[in-house]
Amino acid sequence: MYPFERFLYTLKQKVGNKAWVEASICEAYIAEETSMFCSHYFETGVPPRITRPIRNDDGGKPDLPTISIFNHRGRPFGGCKSRFLGDEDVKVATTFILMNCDEVQPYMNLFVQTLQEDNPQITGHEIEAQINDRFASWFKDHISSKSYE
Repeated sequence: MYPFERFLYTLKQKVGNKAWVEASICEAYIAEETSMFCSHYFETGVPPRITRPIRNDDGGKPDLPTISIFNHRGRPFGGCKSRFLGDEDVKVATTFILMNCDEVQPYMNLFVQTLQEDNPQITGHEIEAQINDRFASWFKDHISSKSYE
């Protein structure tokens, strides 16, 4: 659903008196806002609704060290589904994860620097295309060659 439609759904849930729909929505909304404001002044042991953990938060911390992109806590919901990715999808997903990982940024800069040294006239668009096309395989080769040294 669109966000506005979801918001309208929550407003419709607040209707208590169908003869005065707008008034009952306003009354419920004001009561909710007032309780939210007052909850900031509760004792420290009473958790307010605004700081309640997200729905899928399992509260645990990962036991194994992970890279920054996978540090978000949570648990899956719904049934599990198996899906097989093609080679191109795996390549795109790998490149996306590597490009959005803070730990890999120095290697990304090294790859761009290597591209610029090999071809000084390379443009930004061509560099981006090379990153999308070759960075994941270059990174794998670069890391595996470093581990054997």
